Amino acid sequence: MKIDWNDQSDFPDEISKSKDHLSVDVLVYNKKTNEHTIGWFNFNVMTWNFLCRESMGKFKWRYFIDSIDKIKK
Repeated sequence: MKIDWNDQSDFPDEISKSKDHLSVDVLVYNKKTNEHTIGWFNFNVMTWNFLCRESMGKFKWRYFIDSIDKIKK
């Protein structure tokens, strides 16, 4: 399965269900450091936010894919 990653300058187009001007959660990947985190885009201030404390630097992102990311019981 080919997974398409979006550039950090391409903003998500899915808004969270809470209507708080944040995107849905997305998976973020920094190839240079080989790190993943969860992120979201804040449309009020036009900035990315991350679950980790460190800056992600240059990164790619994608929406979660149930068939890959969902934990199987």
